[in-house]
Amino acid sequence: MGLVALPVMLLGIYQFFQPTSSWVNQYVADTANISTVAGRPRITGTFAYMNGMSAFMIFNTILGFAVAVAGFLTKRRLLTWGGAIFFGVCLVVLPMIGSRGPVLILGILIAGIGLLLLGQKRGGTALVLSVILVGGLVFGITAQTNLDEGWMALQDRVETAHDDPSKRTINTLLGPLNGLKRAGILGYGVGTFHQGAPRLVSGNQGRSWIPGGYVENGVMRLVLELGGIGWLVLFGLKCFVAWMAYQVFRAANSAFEVVVGIVGVGKGITHILLPVIFTNMAAITYWTVVGFVIYTWSYQQVRTDAVPPQKTPVEAATATR
Repeated sequence: MGLVALPVMLLGIYQFFQPTSSWVNQYVADTANISTVAGRPRITGTFAYMNGMSAFMIFNTILGFAVAVAGFLTKRRLLTWGGAIFFGVCLVVLPMIGSRGPVLILGILIAGIGLLLLGQKRGGTALVLSVILVGGLVFGITAQTNLDEGWMALQDRVETAHDDPSKRTINTLLGPLNGLKRAGILGYGVGTFHQGAPRLVSGNQGRSWIPGGYVENGVMRLVLELGGIGWLVLFGLKCFVAWMAYQVFRAANSAFEVVVGIVGVGKGITHILLPVIFTNMAAITYWTVVGFVIYTWSYQQVRTDAVPPQKTPVEAATATR
C-alpha cells in the first residue's frame, strides 16, 4: 500500500506548496472560497474531490500507526521504523487537506486504540510512550523544514471558519433521527440521491423531487434512502464488523493480525455511523478491510478449535487415579 500511497502524498505536498494558479491546482480557480486555506490550496492529490483525499488519508494514517505498533509488539525493527516513517508522512499531509473532520476522527481513534493497547497488550505502556515521543520528533522536524505549514493553515481555518464545528457534529449524530422523520421506516429507495435519479421522476428537475429538499448530511441521506428498518439492519451489521475486528485485535499473535485488528477497529468504528456509499475511496478501503477482518477472524477461530482444551488441575488429578 505504501508504494501507492507515498507518491500520492508527495503529490499532495507538491500541490500545497505551489501557488493556487499553478497547473496542478486548476481546480482551485472556480472554487477558491472553499478550496483555499490561508492562501494555500486544499489538496486533493490524485482525487477529484477533497472527500476522496480525506478518506484516503484516514485509512493510510491508521495503517501507518498499525504497522508501527505491530512491529513494536512483535519486535520487528523494520516494520517499526517503516510504519513510524509512513505514519509521520501521513501526519504531515493530513492537515493539508484543510478538513477538520479527519483530524478529529483520527485523534479520537488513535487515543482510543492507545487505551486498548494499555489494557490488552503486554508492553502497551512503553508503546504508547514511544508513539508520543515519535510524534514529538515528527513535529520538531516538520517545524524546521516548513512542513508544519499544513497544521498552521488548518489552525487558521479553525479560527476563521464561519460554521460551527460543534453544530456539524451534532447534526451528524442526529442524522438518523432527522432522516427517520422525513423518510419513515421504508425510505425512498437506494439511489435516491444519485445524479440520474431525477430522470426517473416526471415533471421534476435536479433533486427538487425529494420531499423536504436536498440534504448534505451523509448520515441523513443514507437514512432517507434505506428508511428506518434498512438503516437499523445496516447499523447492526456494521457493529458486528467492528466487534469482529476487536476480537481479531485481542487474539492477535502475529504482526499481520495486529495490523488487521487495529485497522479493522479504526475503520469499523468510524463507519458505524458515517456512510461509505457516497465516497468511492471510503467504500473501497472499508470493504477491503472488512474482507481481511473476516478472513483473519475465521483463521483465528480455526486455530482456537484446533488446540485441544486444557484440563483443569482437578480433571488432571482425576485422570491419573
